[in-house]
Amino acid sequence: APIEIAHPALFVPKLDIAAKAAQRKVQADEAAGKASQARLAAVAASREAARATMALRAAVTVKTRADAQLAAAQAALASTKSPDKEELAKDAVAKATARLEELETKLNAAKADLQPKLDAVGPLREAAASAAAASAAAAQEARELSRALEPVSVFISRKTQRLYVRRAFAPILEIPVTIQDPERPIGTHVFTAVEQANGGMRWSVISVNDAGDAKSALDRIAFPQDASFDRIAGTAQLRSSVIISDEELSSETGKGTDFVVLLGGEPQGGIARRRSYAPAEAWYQGPRYRYRLPFWR
Repeated sequence: APIEIAHPALFVPKLDIAAKAAQRKVQADEAAGKASQARLAAVAASREAARATMALRAAVTVKTRADAQLAAAQAALASTKSPDKEELAKDAVAKATARLEELETKLNAAKADLQPKLDAVGPLREAAASAAAASAAAAQEARELSRALEPVSVFISRKTQRLYVRRAFAPILEIPVTIQDPERPIGTHVFTAVEQANGGMRWSVISVNDAGDAKSALDRIAFPQDASFDRIAGTAQLRSSVIISDEELSSETGKGTDFVVLLGGEPQGGIARRRSYAPAEAWYQGPRYRYRLPFWR
């Protein structure tokens, strides 16, 4: 049965991760909202610039036609011989000239309308890109803090002299660790954080094939003075665990698992009874083909 244990080596949370994660979530949502607004502003500016560009092109097209009409009227006036036709030609030239002046005014107005809209697009796109980057960074930090709410699992192996850390069933750290009297068995001990109280953490321990008591095992571990490890230890939550063992990690430890440790000389339950894939061979003679089949033993 687990018994309560206290030891200075066992983790003490240094941060209120839940409150910080909630705060970062709010900030990430705010950053996402600002990014969305900036993107919409950039899109709206691009549309306005596109409409103004189309208006300018249409004005240029109409003015080009008016230029051609004026040139045709002037050519007709120059070539006419009849007084009656001359008056009509002069009237056509006057109308074409007035029309051209009107279109030039509209063209200049379209140019003046377009330029500030084009000038606005670039800064708004940059602002949208900056807001999107800030939103992505805030979301990533919020995800990391949310992940920090998951329990931490630490495994210390006397056999490999290594310390391993997993969180949310994924490896996040592996570093060397110093164990006093490394040739002397240390046993297998599982420490579990069971309750947060008075700014600290209450721990329990279960010892298996004990080679010494759990406190002595912790006394023999020189936990690394590593910034990454200290940061992880400071975010330990309920259900976090520390495993100390003479054994190394089992190959069963992998993606989506916590630490799996098989104890030498101990019954392994279903693992010992698991069928192994035998390199034996069986032959099947079919009507036309001869198969060599591996089989389970």
